[in-house]
Amino acid sequence: MDRDEERAEEPVRNRENEAMSGLRWRIIASIVLGTAWLIFVILYLAFWSQGFDLFQNLAILISSLLALGAALAVYWVSYGLQFARRAW
Repeated sequence: MDRDEERAEEPVRNRENEAMSGLRWRIIASIVLGTAWLIFVILYLAFWSQGFDLFQNLAILISSLLALGAALAVYWVSYGLQFARRAW
């Protein structure tokens, strides 16, 4: 392989490394946020839920789950849009 071919492949490799780096931190963020949400639910149910009735507790848990889903959706949609931009 001569130098011209090596130079032509470098941008492709850099884009692949950038894509994998973006994928890596999104996976880590998903795991960390999911674990943090489970810890929140356990602590909430153990210590703070006694002052609320069942429907209020359900509303808090559902709203926290929706907030988690919204945060994860922002991470993953931005990752997917990177590939959509490249396809154009």
